[in-house]
Amino acid sequence: MKQLQALILAAGSSRRFPSNKLLQPLPDETCLLDISYHLACSLTSQVLLVINADEQTQAHCRAQQYNYLINAQAESGMASSIVSGVMATADADGWAILLADMPCIKSSTLQLLAATWPAYEVTLPTYQHQRGHPVFFSQQWRSALCALNGDQGARSLLQDNPGVHQLEVDDPGVCFDIDSETDWRIYIERGCA
Repeated sequence: MKQLQALILAAGSSRRFPSNKLLQPLPDETCLLDISYHLACSLTSQVLLVINADEQTQAHCRAQQYNYLINAQAESGMASSIVSGVMATADADGWAILLADMPCIKSSTLQLLAATWPAYEVTLPTYQHQRGHPVFFSQQWRSALCALNGDQGARSLLQDNPGVHQLEVDDPGVCFDIDSETDWRIYIERGCA
């Protein structure tokens, strides 16, 4: 069986949020980082958080015993987190790249993507024909992933690429991320419904 590695990108600076959104407490005393980590654990036993050097985030990861890696180049953009994570897990058969600020993805959607992933070079979900996350890459994409730079993540690899399999899912959570206080309020008020 192929070994899938989940990489959770959590090294962003939350510029549009007044505090560290990933540690912002929820009513049940968890936070986005917890939700993302446990969601990834429902997909595979191989989970790695890629974080920045923020002391609070590191302390939280240690306290929760999360597997994490500090991306010393986090300020250079999202691609550096992908590069750091892929290089640290180079022996994986493939990677599921998740964003830590997307708490509404259904576990069943992840399972469906994981079941589809081995048959394609790249698999990503779409909801109402809009591309979403996470994106699954096979091992043959390791070199391309390690060559990324900038703040667009792997978007450049996905554009106009015939090897990308788009799987339409009934899950708006694949397109909902929390970037602002407005997004946060929507999430708190509506949850993932």
